[in-house]
Amino acid sequence: MIALNTALVVVESDTRASCADPDADSCPANAMLYKFANYVFLSIYCVELCVGVYVYRETFLKNPWNRFDAVVVIVSIVTEMLKGVLPSVSFLRTLRVIRMMKLARILTSIRELYLIIFGFVGAIKGVFWASMLMFMLLSFWSIFVVELLHPVNKTLVQEGFYAEGGDGATCTRCPEAYATVMKTNLTFLQTIIMGDSWGMYSVPLIEKEWWTVFIFVGVIATVVFAAANPCYQ
Repeated sequence: MIALNTALVVVESDTRASCADPDADSCPANAMLYKFANYVFLSIYCVELCVGVYVYRETFLKNPWNRFDAVVVIVSIVTEMLKGVLPSVSFLRTLRVIRMMKLARILTSIRELYLIIFGFVGAIKGVFWASMLMFMLLSFWSIFVVELLHPVNKTLVQEGFYAEGGDGATCTRCPEAYATVMKTNLTFLQTIIMGDSWGMYSVPLIEKEWWTVFIFVGVIATVVFAAANPCYQ
């Protein structure tokens, strides 16, 4: 039943994406068939929840999976109720994906999947603190970059390097890449962490002022080699 509901959400999402106006009645995803199927699945989940409460009584909520199922059903009911009140229901429709999380209860019954899921949950804490460390290191370097490299980048802008017809005209974001600490963090995330267009953002500055290479090397050495690399081991 959960697998069928998941398949319905996938088909409905694909159908809605092909509509010019997803909220219009003319969109096939808003057809009565999809609405009826969603109501049927929600009714089945409500009946399942009510039966569980009737059978287990006051001990029902002591099971964490039962509490999880109750939250899923309540959120689904509230979503359907608010659809007729709020002008835009795009966000509310995405909440239907929560029903797919009921699959977790079934997957944990398989030993191999149980180990994978709980190993993933146990790694989240470490990933969170590693992300915080990464953010602090990037922000630390970004302060220096804004103070030291942004003036060099402004010089390139004044010389027309990024203007139409210039060597860096293809990079529309480069003139503001190091304008603020947060913009610099985003630039480092794109170029150093994700590995996208590093040369486009750094090589022009290095060619303009040779000493800037030490800043870029310092960022790579501390963020990629010292911080990020141990996190992947």
